[in-house]
Amino acid sequence: MARSSIDYDAPCFPVWECHELLKKAAAGNYLHEASNEAIRVLAGDPPHIVKNQSNYHTLVLGPQGLLHDEAEEFVRRIQSQFDFDANSVWRERAGSIAGIIRSYYPEGGQELGVLSLMPMRRPAPFRIDQERGTQVVSVTRPRVDFYSRKFERVVESFPLGGLTERFDLPLAGLAFACSAGTHPAENRLTRLLVRRRIRAAAFGLPPDQEYYRETWLCQACRGKDEARLLRGQIPAISPNRYVGITARVRASPILNLVKINIDQQRFHWLGMELDAQAGGLIFSVRHGSMPLSVAVLTASPVEHIAYCQILRRLLG
Repeated sequence: MARSSIDYDAPCFPVWECHELLKKAAAGNYLHEASNEAIRVLAGDPPHIVKNQSNYHTLVLGPQGLLHDEAEEFVRRIQSQFDFDANSVWRERAGSIAGIIRSYYPEGGQELGVLSLMPMRRPAPFRIDQERGTQVVSVTRPRVDFYSRKFERVVESFPLGGLTERFDLPLAGLAFACSAGTHPAENRLTRLLVRRRIRAAAFGLPPDQEYYRETWLCQACRGKDEARLLRGQIPAISPNRYVGITARVRASPILNLVKINIDQQRFHWLGMELDAQAGGLIFSVRHGSMPLSVAVLTASPVEHIAYCQILRRLLG
């Protein structure tokens, strides 16, 4: 394959411009994988979090049908990395997670898919500390919608996305963590609509023009958690993890499921944020659809690096 003006030797290059390499990855009959340290230690980081033994990120890329077929294997790898084996919560819920993976990726699907496990990450306000030239800022406060306490019993799935890329999230078997210090009966299934803007002039994105929106689902208490929700905080996560040096690193793992439409340059994403200490309870489920360029640049820097490592191997 002829080399273009893209500097493929750089640690990060514009993945969204590599159409032929992305199509090559989708057309193959195997999965490509890259693993790296998830968080580099920076001045001011909480060392007891960053030096955790689970500080490695894995990204797997290839045809969606193969990701569908490997659902149980991915669940076993999560189980091993976070030592969930002896935890009854994970044993009971692992089948639900595998089922979501199979539902999200169509059986035999030939479009490009990505699965990644992010054990820890920098929240958006601190992303610029690690990836100079890329800044993510909130545009407005999140919109908050509370649902009935009996929602899960009445409705079997929750619709995420629009008409062109909709995913009905199965609710059966999903064990959402409750708001900190509350009883399950006090909690409601809650939706946050989060709108943000990315600035990445170094990669050619127009300044102040690239917006994107995410949908978050979590448990929360009406009349108690509104203030935290409007600050973009998940009520099941202790408030002290959002302040001081602890706020620089979010240690709740996220399993990211991604579908990429190469021709339309669109990125569709479903993320499940796990409570590692509780052994796999769901802190939040997140969903978004955005341009591929925006998605890569707003992701954790290690994910951009992993994309580039895999595509670099496909040159030739």
